[in-house]
Amino acid sequence: MHKPLASELSEKQLDELLAYTPEFSEINTENIKKRALSAIVGAKPLFTGEARPLFAGDTCELPHIPSKPGAKPLFTGDACELPHIPSKPEKIIRRKFPMKKVFAIAAVVAVFLITSSVIFAGGGGLENFLARFNANFGEFAIPPLYPAYAVDQDIRVEVVGAQQIDHIILAYVSVQDISGENRLSTDTNPSFAIFIDGEPVGRGGMTSQRLNFDAETNTTYHEMRLQGDPGMPLAESIELVMLRVEYFGHYTGQILPLIEGDWRMTVNTSDLGIRPIVWRDVSAGESLHIDFMSLSPFGVYLEGNHEYGSDFPWFDIRIEYEGRLFNRPILGGGGGIGPDCFSWFASPNRPIDIDDVAAVIVNGERIAVPIQP
Repeated sequence: MHKPLASELSEKQLDELLAYTPEFSEINTENIKKRALSAIVGAKPLFTGEARPLFAGDTCELPHIPSKPGAKPLFTGDACELPHIPSKPEKIIRRKFPMKKVFAIAAVVAVFLITSSVIFAGGGGLENFLARFNANFGEFAIPPLYPAYAVDQDIRVEVVGAQQIDHIILAYVSVQDISGENRLSTDTNPSFAIFIDGEPVGRGGMTSQRLNFDAETNTTYHEMRLQGDPGMPLAESIELVMLRVEYFGHYTGQILPLIEGDWRMTVNTSDLGIRPIVWRDVSAGESLHIDFMSLSPFGVYLEGNHEYGSDFPWFDIRIEYEGRLFNRPILGGGGGIGPDCFSWFASPNRPIDIDDVAAVIVNGERIAVPIQP
């Protein structure tokens, strides 16, 4: 093979060329290839035979390199420590993030943090909420179609389940202080109102039973029954608005606003087919007239007028079942709705089986269940 020609060929081209010369033996072919490659580099191969490591043994044994007298050694120390040889620094390309992207990333992180707290405070939804606190009215509640929570004043409120029977709204609520200031306690309660189509419904009456207080997360859990307008229609969705967090002073007996804000949550309800028992224009003694009274599994609601002057009447309400009397008053609360007028809601600890009720006893006066048409 002509040497100048071989020097212009690559190894791959040599292999292809030799593949077309079958008269050469395998040994001759390899020899030709070696000579051609040697011609390319202009010299013989530097290393032949089996390769051996430069450093052998358990420790680094550097080969002896003669140096001038007085010269400092290149390598020092017990181990092999190669000197640092600075190299030309690579050009680093820095990409600038647009500010919009920076804010977008911050927003995603904020949403993640809020979502984490939602799951933590809500306790995993309605099913877990009811199992955890053994809520007595949980059989009636349904979860919202979409997460129903709101954050204001670093207070996070979530409604995990709700239901409507006539004008009484049942709601299961968690209230959490996410500021780290631990402003909630066993002496605080949320105050709610009902809105339908953006308008308030009812007179703001409600009862709240605290199911649990978690001091570690500063979260309170409540079972609430809110009172709308008597005869209000069943709505597919209801807006529940928490107006404030109230503090109850045990020594003074006063309820004071602690944290005010605007927390709005939309929940859905369903028609359970339960219709309350209703009374109109009945008397409960000489000084008390009831304009409207309804009985549902959620409790007993009354509106009327009284002749007690400036003293607001207190109500002792009991349930008489067929053949037996529930001889314990149902606790409740209410207030004035005008001159000498009142509203009152008695909320039992357990659902009332209205199909088995014979009468409601108000301040000792027996009011029989009316004959249903």
